[in-house]
Amino acid sequence: MKTTGFILSRDYEHLYDLICDGHTIVGFVDYFAGVEKFEGKHMDVCKIKKFQDYEIEFFVRGICYGSVRYYNKDNGTEKELFIDECVRLKLEYYTPHIQPTEKSSETIINDSLKALDDYLKNTPKEQLEKDFKEIEDMGFTGPTVEEYFNPHLIYENEIERLSNELEAVKNELNKYKEKYDGSMLGDII
Repeated sequence: MKTTGFILSRDYEHLYDLICDGHTIVGFVDYFAGVEKFEGKHMDVCKIKKFQDYEIEFFVRGICYGSVRYYNKDNGTEKELFIDECVRLKLEYYTPHIQPTEKSSETIINDSLKALDDYLKNTPKEQLEKDFKEIEDMGFTGPTVEEYFNPHLIYENEIERLSNELEAVKNELNKYKEKYDGSMLGDII
């Protein structure tokens, strides 16, 4: 598409990075994307915006022409789905002159959580045990590798710990009851 004074791009990975950094981008989509009987391009101006994870929309005159939604999550990563949608829409966008900025704290946290999730899913159990031991040696606490792979153990251990605490409280109350002949506590226990 010919434009005057603007460069259009199809670098969808860069576009994805821009919208993930919170930018709303102006572009063009093919009005008849996916309709085979129309030849050539019939381009409409659109707005590309990410609202939250798996909620990205391509708007034309207030109408959503394309989107990435949470319910499509099983079909690929957010980035893969976004790029597929860009290709389907024959999207071209203005390359903005945006100075590099620091990532938002939300983006940093999301990136960190995704990296942690990938690490936990893709690292062999033996390596996880070694890594968890190193973390524990530094004084940090958290679930063990065994608890990570068997989350029900966390609840079982917590129930046991609370039962022991309850038993200790009952023993202390019995001591007070015996000491004061139960006159002040009555039949609490």
